[in-house]
Amino acid sequence: SQSGEYNLDVRVTDRAGNAGIYDAVTVNFSVSLIFKGPTYVWPNPLSLSRRSNGEIANFSFEVNVPGGEGARIVLSIYDFAGDLVYEKEYSDLGIGRSDNKVRWDLTNQSGTDVARGIYIFRLEAEDVVTSNYTNAVGKIVVVE
Repeated sequence: SQSGEYNLDVRVTDRAGNAGIYDAVTVNFSVSLIFKGPTYVWPNPLSLSRRSNGEIANFSFEVNVPGGEGARIVLSIYDFAGDLVYEKEYSDLGIGRSDNKVRWDLTNQSGTDVARGIYIFRLEAEDVVTSNYTNAVGKIVVVE
């Protein structure tokens, strides 16, 4: 959907087919870039000891992009002190789909395992046409 001005014609009939009086109405609305519904992270907490068995953080979300032109998604992971630990950009996701997934393998930007603790994630979506952006934020717990 796109923001803008739209004309809406409504005609009402009863079950017998009798038509009522109708008016044309102009409707204005704007569509926003938003994360639709919650952003899920699983498993949470995550275990460093199970990482060798393939345990990673999975993020699932849906993004509404006005006009459907696409969005740039950035996953950022911060430690509890607010320092950036990991960041990755995605541009090939199915915008508007409810099954978008990105992953974090519990490593920092250098590829080293992170320490146990509480981490903050931020998923940021930026409209590639308008440069408007929105984000979703949450916590991840990493245990031994």
